[in-house]
Amino acid sequence: MLKKECELDLYSDMTILCVDDEACILRSLQRLFYRQTYRVLVAQSAEQALLIMQKQPVSLIISDMRMPKMDGAQLLQQVSQLHPKIYRIMLSGYADFESTVGSLNLDKTHKFINKPWNNNELIGVVNEGLAQVVLKKGNVHH
Repeated sequence: MLKKECELDLYSDMTILCVDDEACILRSLQRLFYRQTYRVLVAQSAEQALLIMQKQPVSLIISDMRMPKMDGAQLLQQVSQLHPKIYRIMLSGYADFESTVGSLNLDKTHKFINKPWNNNELIGVVNEGLAQVVLKKGNVHH
């Protein structure tokens, strides 16, 4: 049990960013991650998300695929260029499957989660993503 708690403490200085144009989805994501040790930020547009990432460090981003102006694939493509260390997760409904898979092929997305998501699966994927970020940090020697 102790080992698990120590592992979670690794993430206490980390921030995840959830991006969706639907406030109810953002609220359910905030509720889902409420008990986790990392900080959770939300943005209702890709533009807002990019502004947040300019101002503060983000370890992981979860973006919806279908959003007005700039969709999730375009957002994650920009994130991969501007902030390549951020772990990128795409949320998408079945109807958007084809276009989402296209963005995955561009190698701009680490994980793809269908909506509606399974809570345990999403928490697992986020923790897996944060573990990857921690590993990569550990491999960088200054």
